Amino acid sequence: MTQLAFPWLYTKDRGRLNALRNIISAVTDEFRQKGSVATGIVRFTTEQLPGIILRQKAPFEIISADQMSKLSPYPFQIHDFVSTPDRPDVFESAATLFQVIDAPTLAAPLKDAEVIGIDESKVDIPFPHSSLAFLKSVAFRMYTGPDGTPDESVGPIVSKVRMQPQDDARFDLENQLLGYIRNNFVAYITSLSSLAVGRRPFVVLHGPLLRAIGSFSEISFPYEVARDLFHMNLGEAGEYELPDNYSHSIYKGDKFTEQNMSFIPEEAINGDKNLERFNNFCLNYCQRRCAECRAFKNMQKAVPPSQKKVTKKMMREREYPGFCLYFWMLRSLFDLARLSGTTIASVVETTSASTEMARIVLPSLLSLPKVYQEIQQSALMPVLQTLGISNLKSPQQSREFYRQVRDMIEKLHLVDANIFSYVLTEGQFTAPVQIYRYQTKNTFGKALGYDSLGILNDFEVILDTLFPSRPYQLPKVAEEHPGYVALMSYLRTTPLREPVRVEYFHLPHLADPRKVLGPLYLLSIPYQEYGMPIILYYVDKLARTPTQIARTIIERAYLEMIFENHLSDPVSVQTVLGHFARGYLQREGLR
Repeated sequence: MTQLAFPWLYTKDRGRLNALRNIISAVTDEFRQKGSVATGIVRFTTEQLPGIILRQKAPFEIISADQMSKLSPYPFQIHDFVSTPDRPDVFESAATLFQVIDAPTLAAPLKDAEVIGIDESKVDIPFPHSSLAFLKSVAFRMYTGPDGTPDESVGPIVSKVRMQPQDDARFDLENQLLGYIRNNFVAYITSLSSLAVGRRPFVVLHGPLLRAIGSFSEISFPYEVARDLFHMNLGEAGEYELPDNYSHSIYKGDKFTEQNMSFIPEEAINGDKNLERFNNFCLNYCQRRCAECRAFKNMQKAVPPSQKKVTKKMMREREYPGFCLYFWMLRSLFDLARLSGTTIASVVETTSASTEMARIVLPSLLSLPKVYQEIQQSALMPVLQTLGISNLKSPQQSREFYRQVRDMIEKLHLVDANIFSYVLTEGQFTAPVQIYRYQTKNTFGKALGYDSLGILNDFEVILDTLFPSRPYQLPKVAEEHPGYVALMSYLRTTPLREPVRVEYFHLPHLADPRKVLGPLYLLSIPYQEYGMPIILYYVDKLARTPTQIARTIIERAYLEMIFENHLSDPVSVQTVLGHFARGYLQREGLR
């Protein structure tokens, strides 16, 4: 075995030496027993599967497990921004790269656009008698005026401190969901304000555009929390001011937006106005469908009362389901982008645990006759049998075949990052694939042949009202609205890092995915060491809240409470501040 260069390896401590020998022996023995399986998995992941995808020159449709429909609007294939056939794996410089890409065409969507980056941060600070969380969402805006003058500003900034007497998992879930909704709220307000002054917003969020919402489905908020969630205090919003025409509607809207968040900037930042519109949506558009299903069986106060008009009493006494607030806000953002021709996209930098695209794409790929034969004759089959997966069923037995592919993905750990790191080189991207992570178990059963993923089916009727992904059935209505659909694509922005996942709303003005992915690729070139759009680099710095600073500020508030209650003995003071426990880093060895 290769000599390990650890300082403690050369110790004379017999206990440490014996422990080290035990570790080396256990690792060596395990690799001796399962080395062939590990080798087979590595070869398949790094050579065979990428080779299969790259040799599949012709685009192929992504078909559902029931063979009844397409799972995505685009055939799957690999696209390339680089126009030269003999491309190197790594370009010598950005200048060399710009010689082989059509930069003017890729940059066209950014012409006269206001580029907006949005990010959030959540700092959890546990104390002995309570848990606190500091939540913040920030927008950073960059614009170049007609005369070439740059305009950069930070804002809106929306922040909130939440306190709970005891620490529990629900409190953390609540804070995560509030952060997701608030990020979309900031994106909406920033886009609306940009449109109000005649600019074209190009919005990039940091993190997934749509979340897997299942674990948050039983969370509801009281009136005060929901109101603050959709309220912006201009005095604390950073370098942000309402546009001059703040009391006028930026868009007329249509029948799909009547109870969405307002197109009037002054109303859109008002928490009470927003909750009034949300309640109108519940009564008039949704028509209290949650009362008909079992979705909120444990949250009866989250079901709006049976009445025709929204009243202040109703607004204050009911609770607000986080599931509905999330999709109502997302719906409002989608429709604003639809009516204004705005680009709303997001970039996910870490995909090392994601198998989402592999689950959707691989069954259709492996069911192609030539690919299926190649897999059957490959060295993968003995590995699959060792892992407990019997011979692959015929693709004609589609549901069972799809389930076997799922098992293969899970047992071989075929994550998206591994697959597309070997498939894509710099400047390449996958055809966009529809996002399903927020759909119900019924939808997953029809699409992929298994229902182990997805939210509870009880929410289907609510989801189909709030955020229906299927195009509207009536032809006349389908012409007016495309359905609420989001797409994802893997884009290799740099050879130094794994591909990023880009997510965006599927809208008619973005039918060509290059209008989204091209600008994001160009924005990533200045930051090639990391491969993220430079706008997100800046906003990430602004959104990040150092834990120690937040803790110091909160400790100061606790100290004032200590003085007011005349606590003076050291034990009481240290206990309240959480400094009386033993710290691992404070330990010293025996001498």
